[in-house]
Amino acid sequence: MASISLHQEIIEKLHKAYNIKGYLTEESVYDAIIEYNLPLDEVEYLCDHLLSMGVIICDASIENSDDDEDDYDRSQTDYDKLFQEVVEIDKSLAPFINEIRKIRPPQRRELQNLMPHAKSDNHYAKQRIIEMYLRTVVRIALWHHKKYKIPLADTIQDGCVGLVIALDKYDVGRQDEFITYASLWIWQNIIRAAPTLNPLMYIPVNVKNKFFSIYDILE
Repeated sequence: MASISLHQEIIEKLHKAYNIKGYLTEESVYDAIIEYNLPLDEVEYLCDHLLSMGVIICDASIENSDDDEDDYDRSQTDYDKLFQEVVEIDKSLAPFINEIRKIRPPQRRELQNLMPHAKSDNHYAKQRIIEMYLRTVVRIALWHHKKYKIPLADTIQDGCVGLVIALDKYDVGRQDEFITYASLWIWQNIIRAAPTLNPLMYIPVNVKNKFFSIYDILE
């Protein structure tokens, strides 16, 4: 095994890269080992040491894989069909939807790994959590658009704000699962911004809920 001082030098270099980027890939660890001419059997040792320091290490092979078996999405929603419906309703949303299609869905245990880092203001962890649940925003926003005829683009925008608020307010260990908690905030923020029959009057969210219940009856 290489000297302790050499290991420390590699760890410090990788940790510096982590502080700048917010995460490391396994490939970057391999590159460092090749650069310092270390045996590959020391990869696990270095990764374990970095993980013990709280460093996020992404599996690049999963990140770049097109294999459907790597995707983990517990919902039963047909998102391809949903995305197509969104574009048919509002073609201006096509670039946004195309970007969401490229985002890898949440992986097994990924949220549990990312959340503590996100709550510690790690930019990468926050961005990844928000991006991987944008499809949930689109699903909820489309439902409100179809149910209450709210403009779809505005509804998606308000839903995204709700997702960000949810991540900011989420308290690990006190609230329900994050996706359940986030869905409530997405829903509430859409309703909060939604127009009612009298847009000149401010109406609290709890009162708006009653209005929308009446709309359901009138249908």
